[in-house]
Amino acid sequence: MSFELPARLEVTVGNAGNARAVLSFDRNGTSRVECTYTGGASSMPPADALDFAEGRFFNLEGCSGGVHAGDALSGDNFRLELFDPNPNTRVAV
Repeated sequence: MSFELPARLEVTVGNAGNARAVLSFDRNGTSRVECTYTGGASSMPPADALDFAEGRFFNLEGCSGGVHAGDALSGDNFRLELFDPNPNTRVAV
């Protein structure tokens, strides 16, 4: 599947807080790429209204294999894992 690597992932349910997410996929059938995203809030749960607004997104920190936000890529076997989510809130991307 062809796609452009996003600089951030929008949270559609709940809030990312400052949790971490890892998007991984196989690139061209030859290598596995892992991209780490971090929630935009300063804490989990978000401390105030601004923090809550910033936690509506996971922001790209970096990827393996020299991959960057905006790169046009081809991949398959996608997986998105969320780490350190607020145990009291459901989060969906």
